[in-house]
Amino acid sequence: MTFNDKTIYKVIKPFIDDFVSRVDMSSVGLQISGNSVGKVFFSQLTGVKLGYVISERATTALFAGTVIGSLLSVGAEASRAIYTSRYLRGRNPEIFYKLKNTGDLDLLYFLVEDTVKPFELACAIDEYNPEEFKRICKYFFGEL
Repeated sequence: MTFNDKTIYKVIKPFIDDFVSRVDMSSVGLQISGNSVGKVFFSQLTGVKLGYVISERATTALFAGTVIGSLLSVGAEASRAIYTSRYLRGRNPEIFYKLKNTGDLDLLYFLVEDTVKPFELACAIDEYNPEEFKRICKYFFGEL
């Protein structure tokens, strides 16, 4: 597997897709003629573009470190990759297995954990309090 921005995007995409799939277009004021057309358009607009922007930032931050610093931290990062992957498996098995089955991308989750955490938390809120999730979405999309 080649490690580049496309790889990071593949790690981020399931989190963005999960979030976008939960958004009720009418509740956030993003009504486009035809609900299915609206969902496809919205998914393309936010899911792909937002995921790409996030992956660009994550990739830039990742590759900005020095080579020596990277070499010294390889062992620590390998350990961190394993533990955060296990944590993801326990917390969100569906996304864990999506990443795992796409070439062990679960081991790269630690690189994007901070970036996708807000999306994970919003989806967790949707599981327990859908009305609060709708309020979060109205706020989030109102700020875009």
